[in-house]
Amino acid sequence: MLNFKVDEKKCVKCAKCVNDCPGRIIKLSDSKIPFIPADKEESCILCQHCLAVCPPAAISIAGVDPLKSVEPKSALADPEKMDALIRCRRSYRSYLDENVDAAVIKKMLDAAANAPTGVNSRGVKFSVIDSREVMLKFKTEAMKRLTELSAAGKVPEEMAFFADFAQKWNEKKIDIIFRNAPHMIVTYASKTCPTPDVDCIIALSYFELYAQSMGIGTLWCGMAKWLVSGLLPELKKNLGIGEDSVLGYFMLFGRPAVKYARGVQRKAENVNFVKM
Repeated sequence: MLNFKVDEKKCVKCAKCVNDCPGRIIKLSDSKIPFIPADKEESCILCQHCLAVCPPAAISIAGVDPLKSVEPKSALADPEKMDALIRCRRSYRSYLDENVDAAVIKKMLDAAANAPTGVNSRGVKFSVIDSREVMLKFKTEAMKRLTELSAAGKVPEEMAFFADFAQKWNEKKIDIIFRNAPHMIVTYASKTCPTPDVDCIIALSYFELYAQSMGIGTLWCGMAKWLVSGLLPELKKNLGIGEDSVLGYFMLFGRPAVKYARGVQRKAENVNFVKM
């Protein structure tokens, strides 16, 4: 059940919900009150556009109270501040040896959960290492297995540098892959998800920008993705990721141990404006 409800006392019969519904499944009754026919309910993608577009907050769907939603007037970011946030985003490779507060991590995850997905499938899942202790255990296990793989001569030539990473870890505890980050988040989605790869990337992009606003450093960790997807797929089990899932991407995060004095300067140069 969609639990699509309309407060008829509030409804102004503007039909904005009807016109904005992506699936065009909302209809008007003879009295001009919106409703969703029972045979159309399965076509709803739960985008909540109807709830969002209704001026008097007369519509509720899936048990969501419209009065608890954020209003656009408080959501408009100052363009200059948004530009500064983007330009000051850095890839952090040095972190403080401390846990990020659980409440902060939850806020970042909630932000990522609001990222758009193909067909609003909302199929992105998150595997989160939220403590230094677990991160150390995972990293130690990864390096142990990588060392064994290297000793058995099973590291492909094109990935031979991973053997060097394992050696540096074993000899000097130099952490080239995970950068001594206290936390890690991994996105993944079901293979039945319409657009699993891009959805996972977009979700982490939302996570990263919100993290930046909270003073949390992040790093898109391609090395970890390559390690797990290319050399040690069995580590997916440690992360709670099943074989029926598409592995998205890895992101390290934590309180940064370095402070950048300014943002960088880049311009859009590789642009093709289409003319027909």
